[in-house]
Amino acid sequence: MSIPLPDYFTPHVALVRDYGAGGGMGGGYGAAREVRGFSEDDQKAVAGNDGAEVTSSAQHHVNFDEVVPLGSLVTIWPGLTGEREARVVAIKRGQHPDLPAFQTLYLE
Repeated sequence: MSIPLPDYFTPHVALVRDYGAGGGMGGGYGAAREVRGFSEDDQKAVAGNDGAEVTSSAQHHVNFDEVVPLGSLVTIWPGLTGEREARVVAIKRGQHPDLPAFQTLYLE
């Protein structure tokens, strides 16, 4: 079991619409749900799901046990002037036995 992030590490709320593969009919998105985390705007080059380099314009850091599939849509800064929705192009996970564990959702 991982140690969750303390509340003061997750001051932001993002809206997540989980991507679900739909078989032969293609995929779709679920209803929006709130996911606490820490949002930041920061451009980085990351390897996408297919291994190609993609530019990530923002990241949302969440608890290690949060399930957000690649391809999901995440709205950061909801209700603020910087609000935008972006697709999850990569996910990084970090876990240590004595420290809080986290995931970083890299947003397109």
